[in-house]
Amino acid sequence: MSHCPAVSAALRPVAAVLLPPTVSAGQNVVLRGSGSGAACNRQVTGFAWTIVDAGPAPPGIVGGQTDTAIVVAPATGSFTVRLTVTDDLGRQDSANVLVTQDGVPKVLAETPKDKLLN
Repeated sequence: MSHCPAVSAALRPVAAVLLPPTVSAGQNVVLRGSGSGAACNRQVTGFAWTIVDAGPAPPGIVGGQTDTAIVVAPATGSFTVRLTVTDDLGRQDSANVLVTQDGVPKVLAETPKDKLLN
């Protein structure tokens, strides 16, 4: 296996999240990871949804190990939900979504250094 960052990035799966158009406080927010994909001849074998930034009282997640997760929009503030997808070789990718009390959920543009193409 090459140690070239571009090759490593091309072989990993890609986590993709479909977001609802709007969110209101207390409303169920359905996040879908079914658009995620794996490299050629590979398969996505696992989905894991986690709350990564919610303060002292993180919300629960329904469907935390499936391609679709449901969380409840906060009454105040915001929290971040992370989808991590794993392929049949154990390679992973993640996408973070910011959920607020009112408005539109946003995929956060975060690129860890190991995913940057040099």
